[in-house]
Formats: sequence, C-alpha cells, structure tokens
Amino acid sequence: MAEDLKVMHYNNGASIPNVADDATWQHLITAAYRNYNNSSNDTIYGKLYNYYTLAGNLCPTGWHVPSLAEWNVLINYLGGANIAGRKLKTNSDLWVNPNNGATNESGFTAIPGGYCNPSPFGRGINGYWWTTTQQYPEVPIAWYVTITNATLDAFTNVDLMTDGCCVRCIKDN
Repeated sequence: MAEDLKVMHYNNGASIPNVADDATWQHLITAAYRNYNNSSNDTIYGKLYNYYTLAGNLCPTGWHVPSLAEWNVLINYLGGANIAGRKLKTNSDLWVNPNNGATNESGFTAIPGGYCNPSPFGRGINGYWWTTTQQYPEVPIAWYVTITNATLDAFTNVDLMTDGCCVRCIKDN
C-alpha cells in the first residue's frame, strides 16, 4: 500500500478499541489504536496501532502486515539500510527540515506519522512501521522499521508491543 492504515475495524467488521489515555495505553496487552495527540490528522498520517492489533485481520482481504524478513527484502532491494530511507520517504513538507535525500523513487510514500510510548511523539521527524516479527516469543518485544527526516537510512529495531506504530500492508502472493 502507498499509505499508512487508518482502519478502526478488522476486515471481519470487529471494532478495534480507540484508547486515547496515556496511562491506559501504556498497560494494554490487547489490541488498540490511537490518533496522534487524539487529533483528526489520521486521514493524512494514519493511526498508531499497538502490536497486539496485528494478531487480528487488520489488513484488507488479500493483504497482510509484512514480517521483518519481508521489510528486509524491500530495504535490500533499495540498496541497503544506509540509503533505503531516502528512496522510501516522500519529498513533502510533512517532514521537518531537513528532509535529507528524500526521493520516494520506490513509490512507498513514507510520511512521518510518529510513534506512541505511551504519549505520541515524533510526528514530522520519524516514521515507524510494525513488522509481524517478535524478537523472542516469550518476551513482549517486536521489530519495527523507522525512517527519519535527517538521515538516508531505514533502520530496524525492537520495542515493546505496547508501543504504537503505523502499519503498512502488502499484497499476499
């Protein structure tokens, strides 16, 4: 997909809870989403989902949230982690200056939707996207991809599943 998810329901129609309170969000171990600073800007930036939301049918039928391996295929195809970010991010005023090297030659159109831990932050500076890959099955930590305004990189890292990131879907094979 060429934009971040904005859904409030799974593809089977079941609702995803909207949790706006930081204290409640921080301790959730069930699916939830929130809008950045509870604003209506999700039409531009998408919603921030905790990792537990990925266990449902979040993407439309025929699509899925990519694994870390699938993200790495894209990153490597674009020249590796040190330069892929510039090819993924849009050259837009949604990014805080400097938006170093942004070309969007991949068509991914990455925008800086920010992050939530437990309060939202980073909009304009960072884009964060969940993968479906947990670091260790017994620990509530999972992988995500991040792109920043000031670098050309597309980093992968791990964080708590209670945190909120944007989500992209890819077409099933």
